[in-house]
Amino acid sequence: GIGINPDEHGGYAVVLPGPGEYVFIASHRRWQPVSEILSFPGTALPHDIHFRRRLVLAGRVTHHRRAVPGALVLLVSPSGESEPVSVRSARDGSYELPLPSPGRYVLTVAEPEGATHTRRVQLPAPETRLDVDLEMNRRPQY
Repeated sequence: GIGINPDEHGGYAVVLPGPGEYVFIASHRRWQPVSEILSFPGTALPHDIHFRRRLVLAGRVTHHRRAVPGALVLLVSPSGESEPVSVRSARDGSYELPLPSPGRYVLTVAEPEGATHTRRVQLPAPETRLDVDLEMNRRPQY
């Protein structure tokens, strides 16, 4: 494989050994990787890369298995090294946060009526979905 890094404007150039078909794989932090097969004719071939899906930490906030709209979902580094990220859950209790840099974090969920849940998470994790049922999680989990 050939590894390249884009320039400050997002441009890139690759020198290939000759004409043929090549598997093109591109990745960028916080975006789902893309791949495709490109037919290279042997001359310059302009090709734009379109990352379509951001990597997110997603889940659903419930209380007694019922959706909790408007719950505050907060992700913070325990060391305070990064900016906290927060969002309110949607009508169906779902939430999405941008997937942060790899590391340890504390996820806190607070429902409008006051029930809370806190737990440590390691990201990236094999599963980037964290559902929280506030009734089942009365005490902080560390």
